[in-house]
Amino acid sequence: MLLDILPKQLERFSVTVIATDSGLPPLSSECTIDVEVLDVNDNPPHFGQAVYKAAVMENLDPGTKVLAHDPDSEHFGRVSYEITSDAVAFHIAEDGWITTTEKLDRELKSSHRLTVKATDGGTPPLSDIAIVEIEVEDQNDNAPVFKHCNMTAVVQVLLL
Repeated sequence: MLLDILPKQLERFSVTVIATDSGLPPLSSECTIDVEVLDVNDNPPHFGQAVYKAAVMENLDPGTKVLAHDPDSEHFGRVSYEITSDAVAFHIAEDGWITTTEKLDRELKSSHRLTVKATDGGTPPLSDIAIVEIEVEDQNDNAPVFKHCNMTAVVQVLLL
């Protein structure tokens, strides 16, 4: 039970056990036990926010970073990311950076909602989920268009 309350930073410690009998004179012996604490995958990754918000100008590459922390050590604490929602226009890198795979067009879709999953390196792996809301900002990229190019107008002129 002592190991359940040990801090994660304590990797090694020594315990000295002394046994003494009830004889006259009492005799005793001591033994030092070196204990190495091994980490287990007992902490899932954790996003700092449940929802991340980002804005990107249409026709440009966005870049927003999501970050999950896992207090476990070594490979148990290694976090990988994936976009689990249908978001073909986006890619997430190993370090959590989200970028576009194509130019975004606000006139076609003004916002995107991604579900991002962070998974640690344990067996079985533990994970957390966050939402990333991306607002596509408008760029003046469409010239005005006349609906009817050929028009006739009658103008009356009053001569004095």
